[in-house]
Amino acid sequence: MVAGALLIVGFSEAADYGFHTPRAYAVIVVGAVFFCLAIVHFLTTKRVAIIPAVRPRDKSRLSALS
Repeated sequence: MVAGALLIVGFSEAADYGFHTPRAYAVIVVGAVFFCLAIVHFLTTKRVAIIPAVRPRDKSRLSALS
């Protein structure tokens, strides 16, 4: 959620002040890094993951996810 908020704030700053400001780039880059770290965390967690690392082999569960 923090990554999404940072991306929104970064693009909002860029829209208001232009993409030539370093602050807009910094917030966008930090948001993108947090987003990537969140995906890596979701794929490598041992608990019930939000994004499963493997596809389910059971056809009934696969149709429920579609």
